[in-house]
Amino acid sequence: MTRLPTSRSCSSLTLLLLLAPMRDMLNPFGDLPLGIKLMVENGMDIQETLASATVNAARALDIKDSVGTLTPGKKADFVVLRSNPLEDISALGEVEAVFLAGKRII
Repeated sequence: MTRLPTSRSCSSLTLLLLLAPMRDMLNPFGDLPLGIKLMVENGMDIQETLASATVNAARALDIKDSVGTLTPGKKADFVVLRSNPLEDISALGEVEAVFLAGKRII
């Protein structure tokens, strides 16, 4: 039986659907920080928006057991930011380091 998405998974799915077509226009990796910033500027809660891009997106794609949170045993692609995005969402544009599969690449 197919489960209908909850409101939380809908926000994750909406994020993925809205940003996917833009990815090649903006840069080879998409512009997730811009998408998140626009959602916050248009009234979405900062914590919910960040969760939509991480743990909720992993849930929506049914891959939460391997990605979506920084947890031992999961794949770890993540960024280190200069400041806290919960205080100012524009902090997503201030990347100090990038880790791919747990290894620093930038």
